[in-house]
Amino acid sequence: MEGHSSASYALFSRDERTQGLFRASWLAAIDSIGCPSFPVCRGFGLLAFFRYILRFHHHRKSRRLIFGTSEILLCLWLSKPRDVLVFTGLGRLLQTDGLSAQFVRLALRLAYKKQTVIALNEDDQQYLSNLFSNAVILINGEGYKFSDDGFPTRPRPLLRVGYVGRLLKSKAVDQLIEAAAALDDCHLTLVGDIDFSNSDAIDRKWLAEKIESATGKLQYLGFVTDVKSVLRDVDVVVSMSVREGLPFSTLDAIDSGCLAVLSPVPGHLSFDGLEGVVFSNPGNLIEVMRSIVATPGTYFNFDPLRRRSLCREKFGFESVVRSIATMLGQTDATTAKQFNGYRR
Repeated sequence: MEGHSSASYALFSRDERTQGLFRASWLAAIDSIGCPSFPVCRGFGLLAFFRYILRFHHHRKSRRLIFGTSEILLCLWLSKPRDVLVFTGLGRLLQTDGLSAQFVRLALRLAYKKQTVIALNEDDQQYLSNLFSNAVILINGEGYKFSDDGFPTRPRPLLRVGYVGRLLKSKAVDQLIEAAAALDDCHLTLVGDIDFSNSDAIDRKWLAEKIESATGKLQYLGFVTDVKSVLRDVDVVVSMSVREGLPFSTLDAIDSGCLAVLSPVPGHLSFDGLEGVVFSNPGNLIEVMRSIVATPGTYFNFDPLRRRSLCREKFGFESVVRSIATMLGQTDATTAKQFNGYRR
C-alpha cells in the first residue's frame, strides 16, 4: 500500500510529550469530521530523524499537519501544497537578523508557496503573512482543558512565585532567579527542563549554586506532568519570554487562579485586558515583584472564576476543536485561507 488516502491526516511533531499535551485538540477535530489520524513523533537521535523523514514520505497522500518551526524546517522541500504548517511559535531563527536567519526565511518562502499556514496569535499571523506574502489562518491556540476546581486563598504571607517552561536565558529565567533570591518574603518554584541541546539554556551548576545560596527560597522540580497540582501552592506565575505562540503555562496560571506577570510580547498580549494579568519588562521585574510583596491587595483584587470563564470561551478545548474542524473541513481553498479562528 502506498501511503494513505487523501481523507486521512498525519500529524508531525517533535516528541511524544508535546504530541500528547498539545495536539489533542487537532486529533479531536479530525475525529469529529470522520477522518483517521496518524500522529508521528520525531523523537531524538539520528536514527529517529531518518525514520521520521521516511514516515513523512510514506504519508505523502495524507494531509500532513506539521507542528513547530523546527519540524517545518526539517520537512523543507518535501512538503506538498495540501500540507498544513502550524507555527506554534516562531523560534529564534525567525526573530533575529543574522545571515542564517535571512537564509532560513528565504528558504521558507521558496519551499512553502501554496501550503496552508496557521498561527496561534495575531502578531505571529501578521509576521507570517508578510513572510509568505499570503493570508495566514488564525486559531485560538491549541485548545486548553479548563477545570472547574475551586481556588485556594491568595495571597499567602510568604508570596509563592512559580515559573513553568524550559529554563532558558531568552525567557529571562536567570533574571527571575536573581530577583526572587534578592527579595524577602518570596519563594520561587521552577518547573521545566534544562534544555541541554539549546545554547541558550541556563547552566545547571550555576542553578545549583543559586539554590544552595538562597537557603530554601528557591526550588527546582524539573519536568512535572501535573503542573496544576504544583500551581495550587503558587500565588504568582511569571513568564518573561521574548516571544510566545499561545503559552499553556499562562493558561495553567489562569485555570489555577494565579496572578500572571508577563512580558509584553506576542503570545502574552493575547491576555491583554484580563484581570489578574500584569505586564512587565524583564528589567523591571524585581520592582514589580517587590511591589506585589509590599501591596498584595492591589494585585489580587480580581475574580479568578470570571477570568477563567472568559478564557474558556476564547481558548477552551471545545471552542478550539470546533474552529480546527471548520478549517479542516473547508473544501474551497480561498475560503480556507480567509478563515479566522478569532472571529468565529
